[in-house]
Amino acid sequence: MARKPPQTVIMLALGAGQTIAFASSFYLLGVMGDDIAADLRLAPTFVFSLMSVALTTGAVLCLVMFAMTFGLTKEPAT
Repeated sequence: MARKPPQTVIMLALGAGQTIAFASSFYLLGVMGDDIAADLRLAPTFVFSLMSVALTTGAVLCLVMFAMTFGLTKEPAT
């Protein structure tokens, strides 16, 4: 009878696969951005700018949520 791998190994393998797939998706716009812009009849710089805004917004929201979660924000004066 074949021995089953422990759940930790399975979880690490799935996590690594998800991380690689997510990270590689950032390169899709670099490859397909011009075609997307042409299809939507937008300037390529506008399409790339939208991605930059999306990434920046995500980073800012992440920092805000981190600060709120760990109480790093000042309490409002009453």
